[in-house]
Order: sequence, then C-alpha cells, then structure tokens
Amino acid sequence: MQVMKGDSFEEIKQQTTSVETLEASEATIVTEDEISKEIESEYQKAIKFMESISCMTACIDKVRMYKKVTEQFVALSGYKDSEIHIKQCKRNAKKAKEAIKKIIYDRAQFHKTKSKTTEDFKQTAAEFRKVKGYLDADELAELCDLKSISMERRGIKKTFFRWGMIVLCILLLVIGLKTSFPKYMIANLSMTIGSYHLASGLYENLGSYMDSEEKLLESKYQYGLKLEAKGEYTKALTTISDLGDYKDSLEREVDLEKLIIKNGVVGKTVSIGKTKWKILEYNNNQVLLLKTKALTDISYHNVPENITWETSQLREFLNSEYRSDTFSKQEQNSIVLTTVTNSDNTVYGTDGGSETEDYLFVLSMQEAQTYSTLLPTMNADTWLRTPGTGQNCAAFLSSNGKVMEYGYDVSGNQMTALPAMWFNYGDK
Repeated sequence: MQVMKGDSFEEIKQQTTSVETLEASEATIVTEDEISKEIESEYQKAIKFMESISCMTACIDKVRMYKKVTEQFVALSGYKDSEIHIKQCKRNAKKAKEAIKKIIYDRAQFHKTKSKTTEDFKQTAAEFRKVKGYLDADELAELCDLKSISMERRGIKKTFFRWGMIVLCILLLVIGLKTSFPKYMIANLSMTIGSYHLASGLYENLGSYMDSEEKLLESKYQYGLKLEAKGEYTKALTTISDLGDYKDSLEREVDLEKLIIKNGVVGKTVSIGKTKWKILEYNNNQVLLLKTKALTDISYHNVPENITWETSQLREFLNSEYRSDTFSKQEQNSIVLTTVTNSDNTVYGTDGGSETEDYLFVLSMQEAQTYSTLLPTMNADTWLRTPGTGQNCAAFLSSNGKVMEYGYDVSGNQMTALPAMWFNYGDK
C-alpha cells in the first residue's frame, strides 16, 4: 500500500483495513476450493468402492461393505447424486442378503437329498433354520427333524431286535438246533431286523419246511435291493439274477446290468443274460460288447456254397435261437438293432455283400484289427464275417490272434464264433 503525503491518519487506517479484508477474503476462497476438491475425492472413492463391491459373490462381507459405502454417501449428502447412490446401495445390500439365503437354502436342499443318517438329517435341519422364514425352509427343517427322530426310533428298534435275536439264539442253542423249527424262527427274526443274507442261508437249509421256499425268494430279493442301495451292483446282480421271474426281478436285473456298464470301462467284463461280455467301446448311451468265451464246433454255413454274411446260417442262428435262449425279453429290448457294414476282403477283393440289420454278429477283419488288444484269449480259430479268398469261404482269427484273410471253408465245423452286440444302457 502506498501512503501519499498529506493523507490523514483516518485515511491511512481505512486503506489498511481494506487491504486486510481483501487478503482475508482471498484466504477464504482458497480454503473453500480445497474443501471442494477433498469432497470430490471422497465422492470418487465411494463410487469406486461401490463398483468393486458389485463384483463380489454373495456373502456376509458384501452386505457389510454395502452398509459401509452407504455411510460414506450419507456423509456426502447433498453432493451431486449421493442420495441416489444411498438408495442403490441399500437395495444392493438387501439383494445380497436374499442371495445369501438362497445359497444356504440350496445347500440345505442338496444335503437333504444326500442325508442317510440321523446326524445327517439333524445337520440339514440346522441349515434350513439359518434361513428361517425363507420359502419353505421352516417346513423342511421340521421334516428333517421328524426324519431324524424316526431313524433314531428305528435304530432303537433294530437294537432291541438284535438283542432279542441274541437271546433267542442262546435259548435255541441251549434247546438244540436239530429240529427245523428253531432254525425257522431265527430266519424269521433275521428277516425282521433286516439281516437278509443270514435269513437266506437259513431258509435255504430249511428246504420246503413250511413257507421257507417263498421266504427264501423274498429274503434274497430284499438282500439284492439292499446291495443295490449300497452301490454294490455286481453282488446285487448275482443275487437278483438267481430269483428268475420273482416280482420285478427281471427288470431289476437289466437295470443292474446297465448300472454296471455305466460305471465300467473299456476292457471290463460284464454279465448280460447267461454269459459274460467284454466292453470294446462306448458310444453315447450304447456299448459294444464281445462274448468272452467262444461258441465251439460251429460252422459259418451248413453247406459248402457261395454265400455272404447276409445269407449265412451263423447270422440266422445268432439272431434267432441264440438270442432268445441267452437273453430275457427285457434284455432283448436293450440289444440295439445295428446296421452292419459288410466290406469286401481287402486282400482278395471278394464281395462282402449287402449291409444287414443285426442284433448279434461276429466281427469283421477290420474290427478284429481295431479291437485286437481287447480280444479274449482263444484256444481255437474263430470266424470273422468278412469273406475269404472266394465266396465259399470266410476269413477267421487264428488262435494266436492273427487275422487270416484267405479264410476257411464256410461249412467247416471245427471253428468257433465270438458273438458281438451293441447294448443300450442309457435309460438307467
């Protein structure tokens, strides 16, 4: 400030006061500017925080973070669109809570389907109670409680019967097991407590005593169901297949065969019908099977004449008599009617004939080579459906596994045959 000569004290004082006011005003402007920048920085941090939370999976931390960022926007109330973000964060927090409930509910539902023991059902009921009031969680929790109580009671009942059986066995041993009646009573008690395998052995020893034959079938049937429920499919199949046409045993037999195939691998041996088969290939819901033991002393055709696989006696036999004798009607329904390609002999050019529709067939030269590492050990030469050097002979597989393209007279009956088939296991 420049003071001129002649200025009075009052004038000088007023000039000084004006300068100080101006300087204070400038300082205030700078401070508000800084505050504005700080508010904008906090706003941007809140925006980024909110966006990062949206990428998280539903969990309790996500809910807490939404509450925290809501508080940050509340602190910024009135600045830009903070009010809108406050509402959005509250909605998102609510959605996260609902998503958490759904996750817990779905997990409880999954555990419910897998629960087998009393403790399993108790834990599942506790899971449903974590989302009390959500959908039908309360009802399902009560159902799981009832199931666990029911299983506990059954367990007590089984324990009671087991002890009763022990006491009865001791008494019967004292009396003596020379008569059939004590054995029969123990067998009945074994059935009651679910010891079906023991009951089967006792009923079998009793023969035709009273209704032992009928109860033998039922005990074996129940034992088979028990094995199937435990996932012991091979044992279950052995048990069920002994029952013949008892109840739905024939249908269950096929179902078990399919379960074994479904859980099998290439090269594994499975039982279908009255014989065993080796798995050569899986294709969608179908499997190519080859008999493990060859049919012996069988000719390709009954007379020495020019033929193809289409007109051969071996083809007719496999698809008629052999098929009906080896498989039940239920099993036959799962054997796939296959379009069989009959290629020419690749060495001699002999005509392989037309395509055929077969349930059962023998391998061609090409198929024998494709599955050479999976073929069973053979003690004799085995027919192939491909023709040999001429139409009156057919190629064969030697006992050491080599493809013999020149073939053998179709009427020769010193040969063997390994039937093959495609089997549908997809409906189980």
